[in-house]
Amino acid sequence: MFKRLLVPLDGSQHAERVLQRIAPLLDPDSTRHLVTVVPGAVGRDPSPADRLRWLEAESYLSFLAAELGDGVRTGVRRGDAVDQILGATGDLGIDLIALSSHGETGRPGAPCGSVAGRVILAAN
Repeated sequence: MFKRLLVPLDGSQHAERVLQRIAPLLDPDSTRHLVTVVPGAVGRDPSPADRLRWLEAESYLSFLAAELGDGVRTGVRRGDAVDQILGATGDLGIDLIALSSHGETGRPGAPCGSVAGRVILAAN
């Protein structure tokens, strides 16, 4: 069983399906870290649109966490999705990254989307 699972989500129903699939991997002490990455350059002041996306992402994750119950933490990160997913993995001491093969912009017929593919290649 895994203790700390990172679940990157982009707001799509397809991405959320992974939440059901990881249920057998959880034990009572497991923590699911739900994370959403909003676009924006790290190191510069966020625009009003960036701030709105951040607030929407926080609201989305809070809603999911309330539905899932105990053992859920949430976080919004800004920047490149792959860099932020991998950064969260190290920052949180993650045992397993659980992400769907495709998110909101997945290409039908492709084995996995660009973010999932890059995370798989970079994760160790």
